[in-house]
Amino acid sequence: MAASLQTLSTNRLDERSEEHCELAPGHSYKTRKKHCLWQSRHYALSMTLLLPTRKSVWAWLLGINRHQCTAYHRMVSRWTMVLMALHLLCMSDKYGIRDMFSDRQTCHGLGNLYGLLSFVLLCIVLAFALEPIRVRFYDWFTKAHWLVVPAVVCACLHSTNLLSYLAFPGFLLVGDYLYRVKDWSRECAVRSAKAMEGGVAKLVLRCPAVSRALEQMANGGIGAYVYVKSRDLSGGILEFHPFSISGFPEGDRELLQVSKMEVAVAEQQSNADEMNKTARDDTCRASDEFTLHIKSAGAKSWTARLVEHVSLGTPLRHVTIEGPYGNPDICLSRYSTVLCVAGGIGFTPIAPFLEMAMDPEKRARYLPKLQRVCVLWSVQRASHAAWFAPILARCRSMELEVSVYVTRDTEDTQQAGPNLNVVTGRMNVMDEVEAAVFHDNRGDDTAQSRGLAVLACGPAALMDDTRRAGRVHNCHVHELLFHL
Repeated sequence: MAASLQTLSTNRLDERSEEHCELAPGHSYKTRKKHCLWQSRHYALSMTLLLPTRKSVWAWLLGINRHQCTAYHRMVSRWTMVLMALHLLCMSDKYGIRDMFSDRQTCHGLGNLYGLLSFVLLCIVLAFALEPIRVRFYDWFTKAHWLVVPAVVCACLHSTNLLSYLAFPGFLLVGDYLYRVKDWSRECAVRSAKAMEGGVAKLVLRCPAVSRALEQMANGGIGAYVYVKSRDLSGGILEFHPFSISGFPEGDRELLQVSKMEVAVAEQQSNADEMNKTARDDTCRASDEFTLHIKSAGAKSWTARLVEHVSLGTPLRHVTIEGPYGNPDICLSRYSTVLCVAGGIGFTPIAPFLEMAMDPEKRARYLPKLQRVCVLWSVQRASHAAWFAPILARCRSMELEVSVYVTRDTEDTQQAGPNLNVVTGRMNVMDEVEAAVFHDNRGDDTAQSRGLAVLACGPAALMDDTRRAGRVHNCHVHELLFHL
């Protein structure tokens, strides 16, 4: 009796092993569908690991940037989880729930237990990657992603054939991390750090490597962002946080011009070596600095610790920069009118464009057809306009059209600054885009707008309104956003 039961169990195992082995020509259509599902899981998981590589040449060959890679990575990874869930349901329905906890060896691996462990670990990663959790608990999001390593190991133990699918993307991913290590050794000096109202910290950083990379990027690096880490705030080796570059410090443009004049004078004097060296150092300092505006994302977050650290006056001594990344897929040199729509701290990536538009040299290089710039900025309180008070003052002196919409605390609108067009209430993006299109077509509202581009960054509701307005009025809307 015992021998017959053992024989029956062995036959069932052989049948299961045969069904899971390589597909034979005589297998049924149902079995072929299961085999296709099994293969698609492997391809999807390999693409999930391939897309996050930040400096891989394959993305350059395909003509997609880091922002697009991250967006595709999120799509493919969620589809991978759907395929894995379908596979788990099919196997548990056919062989039973208890068999999912078995570590019995099969012709493809060491059993279903390792596949189940891989699925559970990836579910945890997916949970922390969901939009509300990822934005608010970015620290946990980055830490949870390290569970991918044991998840992939368990998946390979469950199916050894997976190794051939993951070899190439795994090689690129490891090589990408090793290549990024050199960025972590960059010299980055904190020139100044200032806490501002509304839980915002303004950092002025000097990093020649980042400045050189920004100059080489298309569109002058508009929409670029960097990853920041500081040992003064956390001890995590890989705890980097992304922030948009908000431009250059006020006064650097004048300092750069004065420094160049000093260099010319010093070079004419053969006995002024020390003065020559000092002037050159000032020129490098002026051209290598950039600013970051960082807003607190809530209590106990890394950004909240940064704002508190700066507000207490404690200096930041150890700051590491990785990047820059990001590049708009829009050719701004084609447009005569640019409408900038921003909400809250979303003004950050808009500021470098305004500086470019007000710089004669950069404007002739990157924006040769630009004739009109209109800025619409929505803030909760009028005092938040102080975040970018220097550039707003320059915009007024250059007669750029700037409107600040105050949605809360509308009583004291004078805090936004003198001679500034302050409007109380929510911004009507549809009407503003329609007016810009009408102006761009010089009154011909029946023609399609070919010289108007919209640069937008802000909360989800504002971005939805901007996209809708762009579709209605047939104008190019570029979102200066990056996916975390």
